[in-house]
Amino acid sequence: MQRQFPALRGLAIFLVVVNHSITLGLAAARDFELVTPLVEKWILIAIKNLGIIAVPIFLFIAGSFFVYAAQGKTVRAGYRQVWAGLIHTIPPYILWSVVFYIVVFLLFNERNDALGYLKNLVVGYPFNFVPLLVAFYLVAPLLVWLAKRFAWLIVLTFLGYQVVLIAVLRPELLPFSLPGWTNLLAPPVLRLPLALWGIFYPLGVVFSLHSTKILPKLKGWWWLIAVSGFGLLVLAFLSEVNLVDLPLASVFGPMVTILLLPLIKRERIPFVRYLEQLGKRSYGLYLTNLIVITLMLAMVRVSAPWLLSIQSLLAILLAVITLIVPQWLMGWVERVPGKKVSRYVFG
Repeated sequence: MQRQFPALRGLAIFLVVVNHSITLGLAAARDFELVTPLVEKWILIAIKNLGIIAVPIFLFIAGSFFVYAAQGKTVRAGYRQVWAGLIHTIPPYILWSVVFYIVVFLLFNERNDALGYLKNLVVGYPFNFVPLLVAFYLVAPLLVWLAKRFAWLIVLTFLGYQVVLIAVLRPELLPFSLPGWTNLLAPPVLRLPLALWGIFYPLGVVFSLHSTKILPKLKGWWWLIAVSGFGLLVLAFLSEVNLVDLPLASVFGPMVTILLLPLIKRERIPFVRYLEQLGKRSYGLYLTNLIVITLMLAMVRVSAPWLLSIQSLLAILLAVITLIVPQWLMGWVERVPGKKVSRYVFG
């Protein structure tokens, strides 16, 4: 696996925490009918929007890592690796989903019946990328086998399928109507995650298998990739603030930007050791960050509502506390019950 990937996974979870801190902070201000100054709001939205590349980074690295872990193994042996991945993915997901449901019930009286909670778990509320990750785990050994032989066919198939799903889910973006049977191509539970992120895990698999051939091409075209990716991210921001109407920029921007990951040198990443530490605990931080931010905002509403009118300071406080507290808890669990227990609690 590429030496820079652990730090980039840490960068991804950092962007997730910052995104959620800004998004939920702005929402809390709106609940209090507070108006954030326009320039400050736009700066926060621009920073928040960097989070659109976070899940693509997770999936790309996960696909690449599976190839690294399963190299030299048969498809059947690869499924033993899948079991190891699932056992450290699903139990923590269920645990922290339940904790989140308890928190929102106590704070906001958000409740469901048993079937409703089960549906939430299946569809990935509020951790919507986990069902997609599990689905890719289940097909990963077969995907690796196919990608060894038909690399570009795999990439084009998933890319084409993602575009079709976008068209099915957002028909208003098309100048024509799709046939009714195309709705059958949008599977329940996974239709939205696949439409947003369907290409990235297979892309990570293909890159890891064929990196010696792909890297020289990426190096030759890095400037075009960088300019195109930056341009699409800018358009995604402008669309977010309603200056242009290009909602798909936030979907296609990460597709281009992700191609830069293999070109980033580990030694040139700022705060690389800290980001690598975050990367080791990224799944636990992903599962706990919304809970911590929600609890912190509840405390702010009661004891320091004036903070809601200083959104920049609020976002910094939320992000810093969210990065510190869960990591302290993970460290405590690793020391006391032990690392084996920690894997089932935090992944």
